[in-house]
Amino acid sequence: MAQLIRPIRQLSPQCNHHFRNLRHLFSKKLPNPPSSIPTLLLFSSFSTAKSPPRRRIRPAPPEALTPTVIAEDDGDSDGSESDSLRSRNQRKRDARRAVKWGMELASFSGEQVKRILKAASLGEEVYDALMLAKRLGSDVREGKRRHFNYIGKLLREVEPDLMDTLINATKQGDHTTLQTLISSAKDVADDVGGSYDDDTETESEDGEEGSDEYIAMAARWFDGLISQNVELTKEVYSLQSVDFDRQELRKLVRKVQLVHEQKKGTTEEKQKEIEAALVTAENSLKQFLCSMAKQMQSEQTDLYL
Repeated sequence: MAQLIRPIRQLSPQCNHHFRNLRHLFSKKLPNPPSSIPTLLLFSSFSTAKSPPRRRIRPAPPEALTPTVIAEDDGDSDGSESDSLRSRNQRKRDARRAVKWGMELASFSGEQVKRILKAASLGEEVYDALMLAKRLGSDVREGKRRHFNYIGKLLREVEPDLMDTLINATKQGDHTTLQTLISSAKDVADDVGGSYDDDTETESEDGEEGSDEYIAMAARWFDGLISQNVELTKEVYSLQSVDFDRQELRKLVRKVQLVHEQKKGTTEEKQKEIEAALVTAENSLKQFLCSMAKQMQSEQTDLYL
């Protein structure tokens, strides 16, 4: 800077005069900013004032231009879902109604149950299951619940109006209505014809073969449980396809074993009492095992249908 100013000063006095004016102009201070505006605010306003980011507007997808088609599809799916929901609810109601029938039938006597089953064209399988339910005590709630579910499964195919009429007539002691329904059921069976008789004979033969199978299975289980055979005991208690009360089964097996132990070293006078108690205990266990074998056989039959 000094190298530039020194040649200018060596010029004429007129140039020196202009130089002094120029130096005086540069020596003046710039005015301060007004005190009402803080310096910090000015800097902060400049530092924070940023323009918002721009957003690109994308065109709507072509699927959004056809809402009518989507609404129709949703309506069809909702309708199918509601129909399936109604069918599931109806099946649940039918199952509960059948279980209720089983509980009411189990409260009747054996002869009353036979008359109702005869009028409803139901077989011995339902009768045996109901008689077993009558023997189950109040201390086996879970076992009774499962057994009544099994009875309800056997009663689901019965006409609801017919079963309700039979149960109400039995409660009220209306023997005339019961006899009329039994006679009508017998007449329907007689009016079917000779082909029905042939089919019945075939079914009875198949039923006898099936009954022989489950009776043999129950007898095998009975011998294994009483003799405390480890393999057969595991086989029985590990069954998953049959709903049965394991605690009740253990109780029945233990009762038979206790009577066998009491039979040893007894006098002749008490021998008859022990024999009668043994027959009763063995029959209870056999009926329980027969019901299990029937249920397992019916489950296997349903799998192959």
